[in-house]
Amino acid sequence: MRSGSMPGDPLATGLIRLAAAAALTVLLFVSGLGEGAAAYAGVALLAAFGLAGVAGHPRRLLREPLVPLLADACAASLLVLGTGGGDSPLFPLYFLAALGLVRVGEVWRQVSGGVLLLAGYAFVSGGDLSEGSLVRGGLLAAFCLVTVVLGRELRGLSGRGRELAVRAERERELAGRLAELGERFGPVLGLLDPGRVLEWAVGAARGLSGAAYAHAVLIDANVHRTSMGEEVDTCPTWWHPAVQELVLRSARSGEPVRRPGLGVHGVEGFLAVPVEVPGGEHGGALVVGGGRFGEVEERLLRVLAGQLSAALRDAGDAPGGRDVTTGLPNRASLHRVLRQELSYGGAATIVSVRLEGLEGFTRSNGMALSEALVRRIGGRLAGRHRTFRYGVDEFCLLVRGAEGVRARRVARWARDVVREVAGDLEASVGYAVSSGGAREPEELLAEARRPREEGEARRRLEVEVREVVAALHEAASVRDPELGEHMREVSRIARSVGEKLGLSPAELEALTYGALLHDIGKLGVPDAILSKPSALSPREYEIVKLHTEHGARILRRVRALSEAMLAVRHHHERFDGGGYPDGLQGADIPLLARIVFVADAFDSMTRSRPYRSGASRREALKEIALNSGSQFDPRVVDALFEVMEELERRRLSSA
Repeated sequence: MRSGSMPGDPLATGLIRLAAAAALTVLLFVSGLGEGAAAYAGVALLAAFGLAGVAGHPRRLLREPLVPLLADACAASLLVLGTGGGDSPLFPLYFLAALGLVRVGEVWRQVSGGVLLLAGYAFVSGGDLSEGSLVRGGLLAAFCLVTVVLGRELRGLSGRGRELAVRAERERELAGRLAELGERFGPVLGLLDPGRVLEWAVGAARGLSGAAYAHAVLIDANVHRTSMGEEVDTCPTWWHPAVQELVLRSARSGEPVRRPGLGVHGVEGFLAVPVEVPGGEHGGALVVGGGRFGEVEERLLRVLAGQLSAALRDAGDAPGGRDVTTGLPNRASLHRVLRQELSYGGAATIVSVRLEGLEGFTRSNGMALSEALVRRIGGRLAGRHRTFRYGVDEFCLLVRGAEGVRARRVARWARDVVREVAGDLEASVGYAVSSGGAREPEELLAEARRPREEGEARRRLEVEVREVVAALHEAASVRDPELGEHMREVSRIARSVGEKLGLSPAELEALTYGALLHDIGKLGVPDAILSKPSALSPREYEIVKLHTEHGARILRRVRALSEAMLAVRHHHERFDGGGYPDGLQGADIPLLARIVFVADAFDSMTRSRPYRSGASRREALKEIALNSGSQFDPRVVDALFEVMEELERRRLSSA
């Protein structure tokens, strides 16, 4: 395929041409348009080129983007010529052929293809200069121009897509090599000897950058280490002026320095990145040579240099390393520190803090804002207690001593910090206390993190229940959109009434689900009865009444919906005992069912039907009030009136 052309599948386009040839053959026979041999010659040319595409031969000819366009233009011209010339009803075939301009590549090819199409039309029209012929020619020329512009835009998009794919591949490569960096550099962070730290650093630098030579230096301490491959005959030492210049320039500027054309003792191409040395005046640098070093290698070495600085700064505080995002000691450090604290029967408390909803925050706001938020939270926690980054969304606080009261106080404080810094995010907090005795760090951490694991299981169950409820409601809505809307409105009213009655959050959730699914059993009622515009017969009414039992049977296998299931089964029980299906009376009727009954009645009365108009709010409330104590629970009726009065006041104040 030529550079600048867009990709295409010869097999697919060949099959399309064969199908088009077959369709045109049928059209010519049936319509009688094909009076001349030219039309059938056009069909034959189209079919022949289709067969070539399917066979994939001749490949060289098929690779030239202009060839398919030329074949399509000739076929279109022959078909138009053989079916009436310039006035042929098959003139639109030129527009289909012109679509090939999108793929032909360079501008000269596009111009040549457009000229071929216009020349073909001019030939078959026999030089006709009538108004109709000129209009058709103008339309074809305009369409060719638009197609050329569209082709250029699509090629631009295709090129940008390839660029993005290359960048994504580079980012994946970088992520993999950063993971490798963490694995290779982890053992170094607990070492206090600068020489051995640098020894590990130069080995990691060579391995990650693919360099033949690596050198690390701490200027103030005058500590150097070098690593080189077997292919290097003479080592470029620290004393070489070019190496010294690289180190000093990078250390003083605090920026990477690249020298792609620099050669020292047969090693060509160098990159130096600065190393911050705590307490040092001049810092240090990490130098690699003998390779082509680009952005990926530079980023890798900068991360490595950051890890090296952290190891030199305070290996005692972070013996297992630091988290790159927050700078806090990481999970490995916590395990080492905790093991040391507990090794002599010391007392310690671990507080686990998990950020709820961080994954959703990251999806909505991007990784940069998410990392900034995690850094702020980690900084606040570390400002008062020794804090470790234990996972992507989790911190662990190490508190000296083993007082349960203090642990609870720290846990509450940590939760308040997350709420204050993160706003909508909440914290799942747990703690574990070791008051002496031989306890393993893993045991203490598992105890502290147990509330998190239980909370995750509970949240997963809640999500699954919501999905089940939503799926069942959607099934009812698909069966009868009006029914689905009624169920949703009853759920909204019932929840407002439940809030007025002071239900707990768990009761409100069960009420919301029960109200949303209160008529789910009508899926088992025949359409002929459910949609009947006239009054139901006694037998039909008995069938409709079964929907409460059908609904309960649908929900009874979902244990988490047991309370909602009772609301579904009993939402037609009357307060005086005259309802169905079980004839329950008064307080024997579940409260959630009594609430759904009132909300259902109110929405049913105010909702318009094809065969009648809905009642006003005032009329519906009056009817419900008349039946309070007989049909409806008076306490629920009073709560409904309060809800409607509040809605009315809100409406008037906003008018």
